[in-house]
Amino acid sequence: MPPNEPTPTPPQTPPEPNSAPPEPVTPPAEAPAPSPAPEQPAEPVAPPADLPPPPAETPAAPQPQVFGPEVSPPTDTPAPAATPAQPPVMGGVSASAASPAGKGKLKLLLAIVIVVVVLGGAGAGAYMWYKQQNSPDHIFKVAVSNLFKTKSVTQTAKSSDVNGTVKYDVANIKDPKISAAVTVKSSDVTFDMATYGTLQNSYLKFKSFGNSTLDSYFSDVTNKWVQLRKDGTVPANINTNFSDMADPRVFVFGDFIFGNFSSSQQKTLTDFVVSNNIYKYDSKAVTTTTLDGKKTYVYPITENVSKLKDLNTKAAGYLGLSTADIKTALASVGGNDSVKLYVDASTKEFVKVTLTSDGSPVTNTYTDYDSTTLPSEPSADITWAQLENTFGNSL
Repeated sequence: MPPNEPTPTPPQTPPEPNSAPPEPVTPPAEAPAPSPAPEQPAEPVAPPADLPPPPAETPAAPQPQVFGPEVSPPTDTPAPAATPAQPPVMGGVSASAASPAGKGKLKLLLAIVIVVVVLGGAGAGAYMWYKQQNSPDHIFKVAVSNLFKTKSVTQTAKSSDVNGTVKYDVANIKDPKISAAVTVKSSDVTFDMATYGTLQNSYLKFKSFGNSTLDSYFSDVTNKWVQLRKDGTVPANINTNFSDMADPRVFVFGDFIFGNFSSSQQKTLTDFVVSNNIYKYDSKAVTTTTLDGKKTYVYPITENVSKLKDLNTKAAGYLGLSTADIKTALASVGGNDSVKLYVDASTKEFVKVTLTSDGSPVTNTYTDYDSTTLPSEPSADITWAQLENTFGNSL
């Protein structure tokens, strides 16, 4: 029998001949209907001989293929009671959302909303942090701080009468070293010099006098090191113009101070610069340019000269030096016009300074931070007296 059709009721069998008629059954009056007993399958009854045979069973129609678990054919089990309608839920959430499965979806939705809000807030905070970290004011302060944690650097100076390169080794702040190569132009002669200096010893060497005639004439002293300072003392007969060119106390101090100071000293010096507006500028006047393919901030500044001198004195004290030890550097502080400081936006280091000194333009560039190397300390080839004799006491 096809599994999806109801079981047909068997045909009524007529009473057999010569049998007594069945007794009528009187139903009880007003009796409540008993609970229906489970339906039992009817006993098969043989049809009478004079009736035609029942028609052959029609084969069951093929069932369509169902993907998923096999479904059993329906039985006569009573249908489950209908689920009462769910009341509407406040807030526009459907009844299905209020069911256990719906509540799970609602929690997931709320979690997604919270994540979006949190990430949105974090993104806004990150943007504000990035903006603050890359503001001209913050970059300038970091650049100032980096001056006081410098281990080494190369300075290239260009002006109308002096061009040169100075290499600083200030990794040990109490033992600074400088090595310089300088070209000096005067009205009648141009000469190239090299210098080397520590706090204890300093040296000078004339490399060339600008032409072959003078080089030949001064061959006895050309390319020969002469010692200027020895064991911390410069002899009285040595021209200070030359000794200053080999003195770290002149180069390390001044308008800029380089040195690998301790963390607490770095903070003290940085705070002093910032709080006293030593390099005063207007944030609205800060511009940007490109140097060596890098974004660079340009700060037109005005120096607070008195406080800059106080800064030098404070920094010298960390080296164990007195105000008298840095008097030449202090004398050179200030007196500059149209000063502009250039700061690399990525490294936050001072990379260039332009100014006007005594009406002449000066440009200083700073490169190779913490990667500059110096030659070894030289040894003297000649004495200062020999040099003076060669020049006819004109030094």
